[in-house]
Amino acid sequence: MQGDITRFLEPIFELAESRKQQHANFVSQIKSLEKNSLFSPKDLEEKGIKIPNEFSGKEFLGFLLHVNAEIEHGLMIQYLFAAYSLGGEQIPEAYRDLVRKWQEVLLGIAK
Repeated sequence: MQGDITRFLEPIFELAESRKQQHANFVSQIKSLEKNSLFSPKDLEEKGIKIPNEFSGKEFLGFLLHVNAEIEHGLMIQYLFAAYSLGGEQIPEAYRDLVRKWQEVLLGIAK
């Protein structure tokens, strides 16, 4: 019975081990890229960019991109609300095309 379990699980363990090695290689390549980056920390500080000690340069960039995405998402809601609040029957016929263009602009920004 033990032989059957080993026979079935051995390929899974081999695959896991090879993926573990691939991951280790990938991490070492990323670390070497960070060491050989185009900008040293001194160059960044001269440009007024201070990376907190808790982050590497790549992690800090990812953090800033996440913050930016959250801000953009919040603004998208505002643009959608504004766009769908425009128009309606209360707008005089002469201005409906103009208001529709405003709505299209706001929806385009939201997209």
